[in-house]
Amino acid sequence: MKGVGKTVIFPWWSTPTAWFVRAILFQYRDVKCPRPRKENVLYGTFLFEKYRKSGKVKNMKAIILAAGEGARMRPLTLTVPKPLVTVGGISLLHHLIEKLPPRVDEIILVVGYLGDKIKEMIGDEYLGRKITYVTQTERLGNFHALKLCEPHLNENESFCIFFADDLIDRKTIEDLLAHELSIAVHTIEDPRKFGVAITDEYMHIKEIEEKPEHPKSHLAVTNGMVLNKKIFLYSPEPHANGEFYLSVAVHNMAKEHNIKAVVGNFWFPVATPEDIKKAEEILREKKD
Repeated sequence: MKGVGKTVIFPWWSTPTAWFVRAILFQYRDVKCPRPRKENVLYGTFLFEKYRKSGKVKNMKAIILAAGEGARMRPLTLTVPKPLVTVGGISLLHHLIEKLPPRVDEIILVVGYLGDKIKEMIGDEYLGRKITYVTQTERLGNFHALKLCEPHLNENESFCIFFADDLIDRKTIEDLLAHELSIAVHTIEDPRKFGVAITDEYMHIKEIEEKPEHPKSHLAVTNGMVLNKKIFLYSPEPHANGEFYLSVAVHNMAKEHNIKAVVGNFWFPVATPEDIKKAEEILREKKD
């Protein structure tokens, strides 16, 4: 402060109360803020946590898709469903569930192949969260799996969706849940094996190409989405293999709604037995 005896006016956005407001807004939409003072960010975060625990922040359901056969993981998946395959002595499903934030208080678990083993292992409650099971008996794709969950979802509420067989971190999930509509992406050198996202300057989805020969970007669609029941208005056409892809429905929805592409902090797909060793090495390095 320059000058003695002068009145110093602090801008409203530098106050802890303003950072409390930002903390709330940040949970649901994009906001542009001035560079924060550290003490105000900490106090604003403290106030938001107090607000969240008061019950005024809506809880959210998570849908975990865990019905696949895991053919590339054989022979491990001949007797064990892929979500129960262990990495570092912990199942892939546990790795995911333990990283969900407290506001996710209920999980809808879509099972299929060896689904009874998942039910036996997880039960009706797991890590303090209620578990509801939905069974996918036909191999009709991940949009079909999501469609089976529709009766368990509330109108005008967002829900998050995850695949049970990829490793992701807590920060990526929290970043996804900060938006009303979002999808996780990751920058990789060659994304041709994945859905590829094309975004605008604000990182909103413009287009998703499914396994393109000549990708228009290096943003691969990975693990994690936040959607609402409007997604069911954008049913995809069946692929040549007869499956209905969720990425196509998101592509259709993005033409009329802003869906944020969130660049993940960590993501590792566990597709083959060889990937397990690599994943264990990565997790050991992250702990160190």
